[in-house]
Amino acid sequence: MKKTIILLLTILIYSCNDSMKFDSEKWKPIESGLYGENYRKKMVFDLVNNVLVFENSPNKNGMKYSEVERLIYKPYRIDSISSNLQNYTCYYEISERIDYGIDPNGGMNLELIFSKDSILIDWTINEYWNRP
Repeated sequence: MKKTIILLLTILIYSCNDSMKFDSEKWKPIESGLYGENYRKKMVFDLVNNVLVFENSPNKNGMKYSEVERLIYKPYRIDSISSNLQNYTCYYEISERIDYGIDPNGGMNLELIFSKDSILIDWTINEYWNRP
């Protein structure tokens, strides 16, 4: 149910924006990937639905962390999401929100969840606000 809601929200968010086919070389550089053209925001839907391979994908094995890293580069943060280190989450910035001034006050992340064996198992998109 949660996955369905997240998918519907993702579709809604990106149906209002320009979207484009995933291109690893345009995603990787932070300058054009996150700022300027913001390729990441335009490509994230294609990335999670057509490029990344998850653990329970039909007729395919899930991608290893090293494969994902080669494809979209290193995450800016990695967190354990369970006390016994069964899974971990990698965070990739998709966009920053700057309303006033020059400092970001929010943004959007792609969160990729890996098993303890470093197999890609799930994803989510998280939009956040930094409140003063």
